[in-house]
Amino acid sequence: MKIAILGAGALGCYYGARLQESGQDVSFIVRSEYGYLKEHGLQVKSLHGNISLPRINVYRDTEEVGPVDLVVVAWKSTANAGFSRALPR
Repeated sequence: MKIAILGAGALGCYYGARLQESGQDVSFIVRSEYGYLKEHGLQVKSLHGNISLPRINVYRDTEEVGPVDLVVVAWKSTANAGFSRALPR
C-alpha cells in the first residue's frame, strides 16, 4: 500500500515511521525540515520502541508524490483553509 503523510510534524512523522517500519511505502510531505529529513532520515524515540529510518521519501509538495492508496492528514487545523490546494486534482 502506498501512503502519503500530509503534514509530517510530530504526529505525522510518528505514525508514518510506524507504518514504514511495518513495511508500507510511505511518503512524507513537509513544509519545514525538508532538508534535514532528506539528508538525515527520521529517528523516532518512543516508550513503545525507537525507530531509525536512515532514508525516507520526503517531499515538499503533494504533486511530487504521485498516486497513493491512502492519505493521512496530520497537520494543524489552522492550516485547513489550504486543504483543497494541497491535494492534487
